[in-house]
Amino acid sequence: MLLGAGCSRAPQAPQAGPGNQTAPEKPASPQLPFTPPAPAPFRIYYEKDAVPEALLAAWKPETRPAAIEQKLLQRSADGKWPEDGDLYVISPRDFAVVSAGVKFHEFADREDLEGVNAEFMGHPFDPQNLQTRPWRWTPYVFYVRHNEQDKPVKFEFHEWSVDGASLWPADWNLLLGIQLRSEGKSINLRLPDRAARLEKLAQLLAAHSGTEADCWQALEDRKIQRTLLPASWRLMHQKEGVPDNIQWFIPVRGTVTQFDHLAVRADSAQLNAALGLVKFLLENDSQGLLLQESGYFPVKSETGKELAGLPLKLNFPPGNWLNGSEFLVDCPVLPPPPATETAAKAGAPENVPAAVETEKVTAPVTEPAKGEAVPPPAASTPEPEKAKPEAAKPAEAPASEPPPPVLMRRR
Repeated sequence: MLLGAGCSRAPQAPQAGPGNQTAPEKPASPQLPFTPPAPAPFRIYYEKDAVPEALLAAWKPETRPAAIEQKLLQRSADGKWPEDGDLYVISPRDFAVVSAGVKFHEFADREDLEGVNAEFMGHPFDPQNLQTRPWRWTPYVFYVRHNEQDKPVKFEFHEWSVDGASLWPADWNLLLGIQLRSEGKSINLRLPDRAARLEKLAQLLAAHSGTEADCWQALEDRKIQRTLLPASWRLMHQKEGVPDNIQWFIPVRGTVTQFDHLAVRADSAQLNAALGLVKFLLENDSQGLLLQESGYFPVKSETGKELAGLPLKLNFPPGNWLNGSEFLVDCPVLPPPPATETAAKAGAPENVPAAVETEKVTAPVTEPAKGEAVPPPAASTPEPEKAKPEAAKPAEAPASEPPPPVLMRRR
């Protein structure tokens, strides 16, 4: 019989047998409680030394980040700088290259800059201090060990020694900078053979160099008699009892300065916390704790009185040594610019011989080497008639020339 409209066949159970077996039902998976993802840590990138933990512990914001992570600022394997930091502790040398990939916040007010020494403000890499806040600094000094504690101190620098009594930090830009200062030139001079000079230094000193920690340890262990390190190394280890026969000196012509700034990533998810930490680190109490906990000099201090109250004597050269000191900036290999105001403007005449001496020693003045550019003489030195036409050349430099070297200068 045909099935008519509206008729249906009753469902039938499947026939048992091979091929028609049904799979047993799977037990329901247990439901795990929802765990929200952990908040991203507040990340600080530092170029040389981390923010002291004592300072971070003293920071008491209304809303403190759940975790604070500090990481060394360095390029990745593909050559990129990290772009996920909330706060960057950065020097002028790396600010330009890092800011090419990281957009930094522009500070809206200048209240946190009140009391900052004018020496550390308004430098060409950030003239208005819109994106950076100067925070700490330390000069590179020569450390010399003397077997006799009362031996008269005189250490002259002419070239990097490669004897077994010396160990130098393996930072070729730093060492070339010291060498250029000893020649009365800017450490940031755009030399056409800069790359070649750096390579020559690396080849010469590869077997006589190491990390800063290596240099300090070798000095303490009496394995070497001289090295070059930031002043912060001695200040940090002074409490452990640095031997009196380790003396330290700043070169007569000035030195290289490690000059750290604070910069905040503009699109940081923890922008308010980062800005709050910057403000805290520049408070007077925090600046006082900085020297104690890191050996770095604060920027809120009077020039020449950084060691006030400490039982230490740093052998400063005579005169305004800070005027002839510089910090490293990015150094592209370009043809040298026309003669510009360099150390001569700052009070460090170009024709003083290279030396690191005590305050009691006055370096004589010698004639510049043949072929060396002579800067405009100081006011107390009569200018030879034949040199007058040369003095007008800087004004004829094209507008595309790079700016004069950056000096630590007095205002």
